[in-house]
Amino acid sequence: MVRISLLGGYLDAISVGTGSHGLGGRVGDRVGDKLTTDQQRILELLAENPRMAASELAEVVGITKRNIEHNGAVLKKTGRLKRIGPAYGGYWEVLQ
Repeated sequence: MVRISLLGGYLDAISVGTGSHGLGGRVGDRVGDKLTTDQQRILELLAENPRMAASELAEVVGITKRNIEHNGAVLKKTGRLKRIGPAYGGYWEVLQ
């Protein structure tokens, strides 16, 4: 259930409750379980060539370098990717 309170014609507050279905507490439990197509491709490429640079990945995957960096951060946070060594001279280890 979502409640929106208006005060003087302006938004005052929004509250989200579980309502009668009890769904509110479980929303988001499985967020991050599935990989996007780009994330899957990044993992495949890094498994083949762990020393690939973000700019090379961006060109092959077809997304911006910034999106590669964002997806890399997500993959590291979820435990699927680990950086070994420094930014220059290091390599990527695909964990799962």
